[in-house]
Amino acid sequence: MPAGVSYKNLTSLHEIEADPSQSIVRVPGLGTGASMTDMSAFDPSGRYIFLPHETFVGAGVTRYDIVTDRAVNLFKGDMNGGHGDWSGDFGALDPATWTPANTLLVAEEWSGEGRVFELMSPLTDVEAGEVIDLRELNSIPNVSHEGLRFNHDGTKSMGSHKINESMESMGSDSFWNQWGQTRSIFATYGSSIERCAAVGFRLSVTASRFG
Repeated sequence: MPAGVSYKNLTSLHEIEADPSQSIVRVPGLGTGASMTDMSAFDPSGRYIFLPHETFVGAGVTRYDIVTDRAVNLFKGDMNGGHGDWSGDFGALDPATWTPANTLLVAEEWSGEGRVFELMSPLTDVEAGEVIDLRELNSIPNVSHEGLRFNHDGTKSMGSHKINESMESMGSDSFWNQWGQTRSIFATYGSSIERCAAVGFRLSVTASRFG
């Protein structure tokens, strides 16, 4: 631990699952991978942490409330992906990021198949019966999504993709990083491609790359 840096253990799977009033993803039969989480995202207030579950099937997102010390599962797949039906299932959810439109983006880390989803109302009170509004962003190519972030002024979204994705699909300004991944800006707001719409205003794949 670097000098001047400290940390605090906020919660654990054991604590959450020991409390019947809390919920989290745990997929039967997946052993130690039944509930694993990957990248996380804070809401702007810093109160909520969103945890994507990188499970093989039945993946979802859990929201942890730092103030109340409680976790609630916002959504999860129906596990039919194991039988080839992904229409109601999710797998290997890895990156998560809060958007300038106060929504949440999460994405799958599947080679050539990874989808990007947007939670339109990530602060929804699911425990009170409110329904999560979730949609797939079909305008973003299906790749192995390793990261999602916006630039400081919120006008561009940046994605990091695994090494086994096609370099041609990443565009001429892609580059290799030290972990053997490629990274590129894959989407901008206000591009000329009219078919793309997401995150509350138009999120369009750049024509030079995917048009």
